[in-house]
Amino acid sequence: MKIGESSRRTPVVGPNIAHTPAGTELESSRRGPRDDQNLCRVATACFSAFGCTVSGDATRCFCGNSGAACFAVSGAASGPCVDEVAAAAKTRDPVAIRPLFTNPTSPLGRAVNLMGCRGSFCQNECAVF
Repeated sequence: MKIGESSRRTPVVGPNIAHTPAGTELESSRRGPRDDQNLCRVATACFSAFGCTVSGDATRCFCGNSGAACFAVSGAASGPCVDEVAAAAKTRDPVAIRPLFTNPTSPLGRAVNLMGCRGSFCQNECAVF
């Protein structure tokens, strides 16, 4: 698979999406603030493009229909933004992703928090559902 492609669906939102085989850590040692901003933007764009948030909550964008297994079992997440969430979290480990989901120091947390803010304060204007 090439960078920017996804086995889950097309099109992949945004350029420069880092994909690695399931279960491996995404390399973060060469990333800087601009890369983190891009990871946040790409995750946010995916959440918006697929309309998978519920009142701004992006959990369904990652978990899909996987329920409680989502943040506990590797490979259980089935949402449309699994690859973008993993890239923004810089890991594919669901146990490691869970605490990053709303952590503002993480590109993933910033993306999720941004969707939550939009869902709370400008749901109709920001087209967040």
